[in-house]
Amino acid sequence: MQNLTFKFSIAKSFQKAGGKILLKTVGIAALLVQGFAHAGDSKDDWIQYPPRAAVKLTEQINKFKDIEVDKKDVELAKGDLAKGEATKTEKVSAPEQTPAKESVKPKTLVSEDISWGKDHKTKTIYKKFSDGSIDTQVDIVEPVAGEPTYKGNLELIPMTYADGVKSIITRKAKSEEYEWAKDHTTKTTIYKFSDGTTNLDIKSVPKKYSQPEFKDGFEKITITFGDGTQKTEEYEAIDRKVSWSKDHLTQKITYLFEDGKSYDELVEVPKVVGIPVYIGDQERLSVTYGDGFKEEVILKAVDQKVTWSSDRITKIITYFFADGGKSTDEINVPRTESSPIYKGNLETIYYTYGDGTKTVLTRKAISEKVSWAEDHLTKTTLYSFADGSVNKVVSSVSQEVSKPIYEKDTQTITTKFGDGTVSTVVNKAIDEEVSWSEDHLYKTVTYKFSDNTTNQVVLSIPNQILPPIYKAGKETIKKIYGDGTEKVFTYDAISQKEVWSSDHESKVTVYKFADGTTHKEEMIAPKLYGQATYENDIEVIPVNYADGTVKIIRKKAVETKSILSDDGKLKLKRFIFEDGTVNDVADSSEGASQPQKIMNKVFNAKVEVHKPVYLQGLEIVTMTTSDGKTQTATYKAIAKDETWSSDGKTKFTKYKFEDGTTNTVTTDVITQMSKMPKPSLTQDSDDLVGHSLADD
Repeated sequence: MQNLTFKFSIAKSFQKAGGKILLKTVGIAALLVQGFAHAGDSKDDWIQYPPRAAVKLTEQINKFKDIEVDKKDVELAKGDLAKGEATKTEKVSAPEQTPAKESVKPKTLVSEDISWGKDHKTKTIYKKFSDGSIDTQVDIVEPVAGEPTYKGNLELIPMTYADGVKSIITRKAKSEEYEWAKDHTTKTTIYKFSDGTTNLDIKSVPKKYSQPEFKDGFEKITITFGDGTQKTEEYEAIDRKVSWSKDHLTQKITYLFEDGKSYDELVEVPKVVGIPVYIGDQERLSVTYGDGFKEEVILKAVDQKVTWSSDRITKIITYFFADGGKSTDEINVPRTESSPIYKGNLETIYYTYGDGTKTVLTRKAISEKVSWAEDHLTKTTLYSFADGSVNKVVSSVSQEVSKPIYEKDTQTITTKFGDGTVSTVVNKAIDEEVSWSEDHLYKTVTYKFSDNTTNQVVLSIPNQILPPIYKAGKETIKKIYGDGTEKVFTYDAISQKEVWSSDHESKVTVYKFADGTTHKEEMIAPKLYGQATYENDIEVIPVNYADGTVKIIRKKAVETKSILSDDGKLKLKRFIFEDGTVNDVADSSEGASQPQKIMNKVFNAKVEVHKPVYLQGLEIVTMTTSDGKTQTATYKAIAKDETWSSDGKTKFTKYKFEDGTTNTVTTDVITQMSKMPKPSLTQDSDDLVGHSLADD
């Protein structure tokens, strides 16, 4: 940054006389230094938050001009004070006469035009003053950055340019870091961006519980947190229940926990047999079990053994007696069956055998029947099982409503129910607004719906470029835009070439234009016949052509008569020519002197043929000779062709003339100019070039 230092030195006498000027000058200098301090910062690689206003170059230049004017005022004030002091000290010398200051005619601002560059930052101000001078000021107005928003690892910065154009710059985070909270479930992702800002993304990662493990009246559960940390929790049973099997040999301890879970622990407690008492073939035994139950067994044998068959239904008791004999007794113990338990399409039945063994039988439904209520939301399923039982399950299935789909002025909302029924509602827009872009090429239609939603449709409406019209060396192109705006561009030919025909009566002018097109204009320049002279029976007629060529036509009289002069004294020969003119010559046979021979003359008269003017089916040609005479010829078209545009709205009538030239007349039959014009494949040269602001 360049440092600028302004120094001011004013005499004491001047300070008294021009204090106001000094104060004004110092204030302007301070303002200028402040403006330069702002302008010195480099803003090419960063965006200020919040953004500051750009310092305009023209404002700095204007401040310099104001300082120069103030300096002149200071110098004038100094001069006046110096003269005053000199008058007091040098009284003898005659005072010098100060020349009168010429009054400067003030200039006023007549008009001011502003235009913007394609970069949306360059602002050009054209000021036109009353004295005809034009002041051009160019400013660079930097865009204003709005408050950034964040979405995950993306930073979105809205940019607003001085000409109203808006864009969004998207930046991706240059790095990211992770942090876990002390609860091991809250994960914080820190995204860091190139401008020094950060975005915090906080998510909660749920913890996972393992299947419980039971042992010695404790429930053990392992918890795994989001950051991988594990924790083991043990819960002691809040209650326990003890039961015994029917044979009093198995103790079942049921532990109950606070979370509602439970588990069974089986303990085999052997019975205690007392001293047997034998009476006859019976053996009386006092048996005491772990649950305190006591019984007296009378056996004929000295001992017994109980076993079960493989199907657990037949109980086999073997008695041993003191004499070594044995006997076997079989008892049928049927299994017990629990009531069926249903869960969806599954049926579960628990079986308990005489030896305490328990088994589970699970059956799957052999068929199912689904029915829906009239609301399409309530579902009833009937599951049928092999044993004839039925399980009825009633559930509610919520509907799915799709997001609205927009198609121009139509809004479609689809609702899908659980039974597959689909309901579609189509709504028409209740209002619409139409706007056009500044370049007249884009039409925006905003449709409004009853639910306060809108659908904006942007249509590209190319301009219609009418066929160029050529006339008198000029090319005229008319462009019609979709909003009815019309622009007419006229271009002069960059070169032309004239070629005369061999008969000197027609001229072809080929015009070439900057867009590469050419146009040929053919003009018929009729020849002009000069004043005829006569040599006896020969009529000499000079013929002048527009290209400067001169020819002499000699025609012999078509008829000869002998006549008398008006006074009847002289016999004349009258030569009559085909154009009706006559030449009277004294008859030499009567002794009269020979007529003077007329020498051939060369006519140098030149003819200027002007460009033809067309009026519908008429061609008007004007010719001017070097002697100032003007001749006008009007020719009627010998043929005409009519064609129509593809949209049937424009008629083209092409008139053809005898000299080979043509005149095309365009008739616009569109009743309403606001209708959409015919699309064109080319765009206006002054259209705004597309520019992605994200590239900045």
